Amino acid sequence: MFLTIQEKAQDLLETVPSFAVGIDFGTTFCAVAICRKAHQPEMLGSLIPSVVSYDALGGALVGEEALGSGLAYASSVKRHLDPQGAHQPWFNSHSPFEIAVDLFVSLHRRCTEAFGEEALCAVVTVPAYFDEMRRQLIKKAAEKAGFRVLRLLAEPTAAALNFGITEEGTYGIYDLGGGTFDFSVLTLQQGIFRVLATGGHAALGGDDFDEILGEVLYPGHVQARHLARQYKEKNALSKEEAECLRPLIQKTLSICHATLKDANVALCDLKGVLLVGGATRLSVVHEELEKTFGTLINSTLHPDQAVVLGAAIQAYNLTHEHPFLLLDVAPLTLGLETMGGIVEPIIPRNSVLPVRKTQSFTTSETGQTRMSIHVLQGEQELVAHCRSLGSFELSDIPPLPKGKARIQVIFHLDVDGLLTVSACVQDPSEGILTEKSLVVNALRDLSEAFVRTSTAKEGEDILERLWITKKNQSLEAIQEVRRLLILEDQTANLAHFVAMEKACIDLEERLMGTPENIEEALPDLIRQWENFTELAVPFVEMALKKWLKNHFEGY
Repeated sequence: MFLTIQEKAQDLLETVPSFAVGIDFGTTFCAVAICRKAHQPEMLGSLIPSVVSYDALGGALVGEEALGSGLAYASSVKRHLDPQGAHQPWFNSHSPFEIAVDLFVSLHRRCTEAFGEEALCAVVTVPAYFDEMRRQLIKKAAEKAGFRVLRLLAEPTAAALNFGITEEGTYGIYDLGGGTFDFSVLTLQQGIFRVLATGGHAALGGDDFDEILGEVLYPGHVQARHLARQYKEKNALSKEEAECLRPLIQKTLSICHATLKDANVALCDLKGVLLVGGATRLSVVHEELEKTFGTLINSTLHPDQAVVLGAAIQAYNLTHEHPFLLLDVAPLTLGLETMGGIVEPIIPRNSVLPVRKTQSFTTSETGQTRMSIHVLQGEQELVAHCRSLGSFELSDIPPLPKGKARIQVIFHLDVDGLLTVSACVQDPSEGILTEKSLVVNALRDLSEAFVRTSTAKEGEDILERLWITKKNQSLEAIQEVRRLLILEDQTANLAHFVAMEKACIDLEERLMGTPENIEEALPDLIRQWENFTELAVPFVEMALKKWLKNHFEGY
């Protein structure tokens, strides 16, 4: 894992620029917009196809230029901006990140020609359900192309700004783009636009529709997906052709229902559902959405421009101190690894941004002077089923007895959804002894990172967490009993001590098994401890009973 340990970042807006643009870095199209007056955004040129080809000299051809060159081109690069492969050769020896930079360079050139300025500020949109690493990759690509990124803004939130909602209430944003799907629930109250919950899928969109249609319409054809996209854009699918797309649409609706549940909002409480993304133009999508949302559907805006125009509005708000407050939320839970491979949540998903959470920890061993801080992202209980964001080591911990040292860990998630984690050792008399901060460097290889957005293993994870917790507590009990036995006169009760040690060893062996084995052996195990009641010193017997019965009974 490659990490950067650094001081906390300074505020992005120490100097406020005179203007800024909005950028939609889309899977199918990219776009730039500017807002010269409040709530009056305008496109800067037309949509740019998100495709890149390279000439014989290695020069990048972007958009229509690439499509008309007759050369092979890379498309849907946004779907390949994952931490595992973003910097690996992908197309003509270029990595997805390098191609993303070339796309942003083209956008920067368009802005420079329009405004005559090299130093350009921008609000860049990202899918609401993109994780920490993907957000960082998009931000770094824009910065490398010459933009100063003022804010990363969730695409559904940007679209909501552009719809010009003025009536207070709760709204749904259904955003089905070329490569991703997002559904967000927002509320407008007393001038505050707040995201209540967001859900989605980082690999579900129009590209997947094309894939399925290609298999149905052009089986075995090398250009099946491309031909299917052209055919789909005519929006003249037959009933049979549309039928193959309904399972994917139903998958998006399942995400909608889950997000509404997260937001604690009933369908009847919605004022409207705003449609965003080119794939929402399909008749079959409208048909399925009408079955669920009925007359709530609002598709009055251009689905391919709604996001970038909203980004331009937010850019204006940031650079003109406009009296508008936008509160976004964290898309995924953030936490730390604790003993036994268990995740301790620190910032729950759907927490309003920016958010700062502090939690205290302590050492698990006497004399411990170092502690690994392992940061994770995901909804699961176990480290193995969550995504690793990185780790760093906190050293110079005073060698105190177990549980006496005080370590404070601070999570700070900013308005862009970017995370800084700091940890410090505290001493009541001397204050902070040592402190470190962690920032994940998305420009380096993060081959172990992955995202688990499904909750399919949630029930299993909870049981596994309970089992690991009980195991840890029982091992601590054995350690404590052995510590107490050392304080006793072993020569006076030698047989007793031998029997107690044998029982400890037996429990340790059983703890190496499965929860089922422990549950089956529990009655005998408890009786075995109770047999020592007459011999055991009171505090030892009490400790054993407390740990065994409190942490095993009822499992």
